[in-house]
Amino acid sequence: MRIYDNHSHTREFSPDGSQSFDELIADVEAAGLAGFMITEHYDKDMIDGIPHPGISEYGAPAAAGEWVFPFAAARERTEAAREALVARGSELEILHGIEIGWLPYQNPGLWDWMAGNGQGFDGIIVAVHCVDGRDIYYDRRSYEDGRAAAYGRYLDHAIDLLRADLDFDILGHFDYVMRYAHYEDARLLYEEQAGKLDEIFRLLIAQGKSLEFNTRTRYRLLDAGGVDIGLPDGAILRRYLELGGERVSLGSDCHEAGNAGRFFPDMIEWLRANGLRYLTHFRKREAVFESIE
Repeated sequence: MRIYDNHSHTREFSPDGSQSFDELIADVEAAGLAGFMITEHYDKDMIDGIPHPGISEYGAPAAAGEWVFPFAAARERTEAAREALVARGSELEILHGIEIGWLPYQNPGLWDWMAGNGQGFDGIIVAVHCVDGRDIYYDRRSYEDGRAAAYGRYLDHAIDLLRADLDFDILGHFDYVMRYAHYEDARLLYEEQAGKLDEIFRLLIAQGKSLEFNTRTRYRLLDAGGVDIGLPDGAILRRYLELGGERVSLGSDCHEAGNAGRFFPDMIEWLRANGLRYLTHFRKREAVFESIE
């Protein structure tokens, strides 16, 4: 099997990253993966979890504390790493990606700018980090009304994102809202959010986008408090496939050394058991399918 980790960050271009690019490469090789996509954060206008609309111009240097990075410098870093791998005879593939944090008021401005300036990416992840204008990493008020309400509101934002039909490839960590929940059972369950998950799946399928299953929430909660939430609710994947979904991408969302590809063997077993036949990654914005059978 040729397995790819489609979601990763480093300290060079992601403010919350602590691993070096070389450490990331070493971890991916140690995990026996065929490749990975580097997806540094591009959260335009975000400073300490608060949106500051128009704090800088698109393409201009970042404002102090703003979560954006220079595309050209990141691409040069990736190219240099690729050349170094070839020079030492490694077949590891590095894919050049980005993770864009979605804010509704940026439609269509950011996306119009990306159309002319975002060339060179192999894959584009878009993810919801904010609920009602507040980054849930910093501000946990959205959890006060209970799990069903909090998770439902997060999924509403994912639906709004997909209804905008923007030009990207992977919906990142669709269950991100679990990561900072304080509930005794933090799992996102299909039966609790069936209607909203179905709408997300139908939009993804119609637009040819990929659904990411992300392992960071599991290992983050395990490392922080010793609680292992285990594998996702199998009904989520089974329903996605039942509706005609085909594209599934696997990501560790690693920020620290030692987490690239973490829990992938468990996840691949789970994906197979729930009916998935192949995983999807992206090269030059084209979907590539790798069998897991």
